[in-house]
Amino acid sequence: MAQSTGFSASKVNSGRSDPNWPALNSALPDDEVIITYNDLPAFGIKFTRVHINRLIAEGEFPAAIRLSKNRIGWIRQSIREFVRGRSTVANNHSKGHTPEARAKMRAAWVRRRARA
Repeated sequence: MAQSTGFSASKVNSGRSDPNWPALNSALPDDEVIITYNDLPAFGIKFTRVHINRLIAEGEFPAAIRLSKNRIGWIRQSIREFVRGRSTVANNHSKGHTPEARAKMRAAWVRRRARA
């Protein structure tokens, strides 16, 4: 007989913001817990996969760890540091963007408009 893990199928498929979800409330140190895309909203990150990929490419989001061919994750500690850093940026700059980031976004917008 298989040993129970303590999680029912409904718990696994339920919303990940549940405080009892293992990735959120684990006794393991932060640098040993992997967070998947589905866990990110519980940390206040509600970005699309495309936006996260853009942020990773720009070096503004923690690098992902390849878990399998079609699955990636992040170390919980790096996600928490990202969230703390974003709240600091938001407190220091309007709309959470530094002047350099706003200039970069403006330049990208101008390039897109020129192509249209």
